[in-house]
Amino acid sequence: MDWGGLFIASYLTTINKELGDNALQDRILDQVFDTYWPLFDKKFKSVIANAPVGGDIEPARTKDDILTEILYTTRTLEKRIRQIEGGSDSFRVDRKFSEMEIIERIALLIDKGLSPKEVAMEFEGIAPFEFVMGMATQMLDKSKFRKSKLEKMQMPSYSTIV
Repeated sequence: MDWGGLFIASYLTTINKELGDNALQDRILDQVFDTYWPLFDKKFKSVIANAPVGGDIEPARTKDDILTEILYTTRTLEKRIRQIEGGSDSFRVDRKFSEMEIIERIALLIDKGLSPKEVAMEFEGIAPFEFVMGMATQMLDKSKFRKSKLEKMQMPSYSTIV
């Protein structure tokens, strides 16, 4: 038995003694451990030997993901503080926005380069999250499609015209 097995056996003996009247007899504990430890040890070493190394591990979060989460958390905390203090929000107008106004604002924010998630955070408390995410995603997809179509057209340069 290796040192790991000896350590575990010693640990189990200590736990067994702490059980008082419910403890197993030392002879029975030793028999059970001697029977099952080699099976466990073999299977454990097999799992460790076959475990993926590095490549299959989920990659660390990107800086953009972390910054987006920080931005969202900061905005949420700011709103809560304003609500507690009873202050006003100078960046928002206290009125109902028409659906068209919201769509125009979503388009403007997408054109400025915000992601759909960032756009949805801008409209928190103004418009339903699902609506904003859906519109922003559609607009971003259309924008990407138009951009790729323009790139494929490859406008001729001045030197090829002259």
